[in-house]
Amino acid sequence: MEFANEIDDLANVPVFSGFDYTRLRRLAKCTESRLFLPRDLLFREGDASHGSYLIRTGSLNLIRKSADDIPTCVGPGTIVGIKALFLPIYRPATAIANEMTSALFISRLSFQEFLKEDPGAATFLQDMFVEALHEMTREFKLTRINSAA
Repeated sequence: MEFANEIDDLANVPVFSGFDYTRLRRLAKCTESRLFLPRDLLFREGDASHGSYLIRTGSLNLIRKSADDIPTCVGPGTIVGIKALFLPIYRPATAIANEMTSALFISRLSFQEFLKEDPGAATFLQDMFVEALHEMTREFKLTRINSAA
C-alpha cells in the first residue's frame, strides 16, 4: 500500500495522532524520505530551518554551542523542529546522525500547502495547541502556588 509505513510513522507522532487515515495519507504525500550515514550533518545551530524531520530509524545527537548543554540523543518517533512547520526559525542546535538514520522530512512549504488544502487539519491543530497552552498555564499557576506556600 502506497505510503503505509509513512502513515503509521506519522500517526505515532502526538501532534498528528488525532488525524484520521485520509488526512494522514495526504500528509504522508508531503514527506520526503531521507537517509543519513553515521556522522552526517543534518543542520547546524543557527541555520535557517525549512521544515521538520521525523526520525524513523537510528538516532541523532542534538548539540548546542553553550558549554553547559550536554548533547541530547533522539531516536525513532521523535520529530525534530516541529516549530519550523509553522514559522521560519533558526535551528537551536546542530543535528548529527549517530548511526545509519532514516527520517521523513516535511518542508514548511509543503505543510502549509497541506493546511491550506485541508482547513479542518489547521483547525484541529489550532484546537490542540490552545488546549496545550491552557494546560501549561494551569501547571504554571500550580507551580507558583506551590512555590509561594
